[in-house]
Amino acid sequence: MGKASKLTNVSFNAISAAEYIITKIQEEQKQIELGHKSFDVHIATKQIWALNNAMKLVERGQQTLDEIENGHMSPLDDLSFL
Repeated sequence: MGKASKLTNVSFNAISAAEYIITKIQEEQKQIELGHKSFDVHIATKQIWALNNAMKLVERGQQTLDEIENGHMSPLDDLSFL
């Protein structure tokens, strides 16, 4: 598997992981709104930290996919021995 293909898979996995994290935070917020879970500063800090890192994953994954799509990375990059 070439470098571009591997990076594509990693990028998609990173974006999927970020979506999972965001969904879990939304579920936690819903539990707080329904009164099933109490809200405190520690939960808020954890959610902000997790959302920030999830967005970084999405941005980096999308940036890598854009570079591959724009031809900055291609399967021919792996043929450096030619």
